[in-house]
Amino acid sequence: MIDDNFGYFSGEAFAASGYKNFAPLVGTNSVTAADYFTSMTGNSYLWSYGCGGGSYTSASGIGNTSNFASSSLQGVFTMLFGSYFGDWDAPNSFLKAPLAQGNILTCVWSGRPHYQFHHMGLGENIGYGVLLTQNNPAGLYFASPTGITGQWVHNGLMGDPTLRNDVLAPVSNVVATKAGNDCHISWTASPEQNLAGYNIYVKNDSLKSYTKLNNSPITATTYTDYCLQVKSIYSYMVRALKLETTSSGSYYNMSEGISDTAYNATNFVSATAFNYTLNGTTLQVQSTAQVPVTLAWDFGNGSTSTSSMASTAYTANGIYVVSLIATSACLTDTAYLSINITETALRQNKMPHSVSAFPNPTKALFTLNIPASEEATVVVFDAIGKEVFTTEHFYKDQRIDLSGLNKGLYFIKAAFGGKEFQTRIMKE
Repeated sequence: MIDDNFGYFSGEAFAASGYKNFAPLVGTNSVTAADYFTSMTGNSYLWSYGCGGGSYTSASGIGNTSNFASSSLQGVFTMLFGSYFGDWDAPNSFLKAPLAQGNILTCVWSGRPHYQFHHMGLGENIGYGVLLTQNNPAGLYFASPTGITGQWVHNGLMGDPTLRNDVLAPVSNVVATKAGNDCHISWTASPEQNLAGYNIYVKNDSLKSYTKLNNSPITATTYTDYCLQVKSIYSYMVRALKLETTSSGSYYNMSEGISDTAYNATNFVSATAFNYTLNGTTLQVQSTAQVPVTLAWDFGNGSTSTSSMASTAYTANGIYVVSLIATSACLTDTAYLSINITETALRQNKMPHSVSAFPNPTKALFTLNIPASEEATVVVFDAIGKEVFTTEHFYKDQRIDLSGLNKGLYFIKAAFGGKEFQTRIMKE
């Protein structure tokens, strides 16, 4: 709805702020010229514009602040223009009065300059249009022939900058339930029709902002986040998703997020390690993995085992690489041991060909232990595979500094002696 009491006005055409914004927001057939107060009393309008000769408390042809106080206008977003009430720091301000009346949610002084809100037709919030108007670079959008620009101090949004043109009903009753190493999230469906599904987001001590968990929309009303690895409060947020068709085109619209929290009390790290002893030509091993895992031993001589304790006897000379693969519901880790069998006696290498990190977990600094005689290439990755540390000249007991990085699980690869070994470190 547009109530224009200025008209062309030497080319300034203040009401163009309404016409050029409303067509892409609601469609040309839904834009009408009418009286501001009488039309919005009893009739609902998403957008409205009114302009007329003004004072601090009134606009000619529209009304005054007392009219706002006594009316129940059915509007959401409005723009007003006239002299003086653009000084919105006045106590009884015509520009702020729409918000005080109870239903209208935002208002701006639009005409000098013209505001740019058409982006809301494809999902942007109203704050985006205000910021764009305030920083409108020369020539991008027509602002005002008088030179009164968006960068002047009179430009301000009355209301909430996060509001959007097309509102999607959110879900309800979001519940996050910790179950073992996992967290199950359930919710009551949004009442909206023709939804594309739902997006699930998570935030914890290792994530500074919400991160989307699902690759494609979730069409059910449940989701499981498997293998929580950080000791933290996990906040889960669910947002409904819909392909919205507007006068400007189509876009994927999301509802406001509804959230719940769950607490994970332990760091989940399935770091694999084992103890061993040599008795003559017999090697005895025992897994020291601390979480429930399935085990797979390979002794390098054709012998294997899946027990936590196992043994094998070597009958031929040579160098044997023993490996233990431990697999949990979440992770897989491998530990190695190299032993040398000679003709005269069985002897173990002075340093097993394996790597270990300590302390683990760590606050920032940790020591990476590799064989003393070897020079290694070492790379540290974060949980999404990004390199955070690398060197090609690494020696036994050097220290690595993770300060400045987020809390969470980091993966370490060390290459030496023609082999590549892996371990993990948890930063608290």
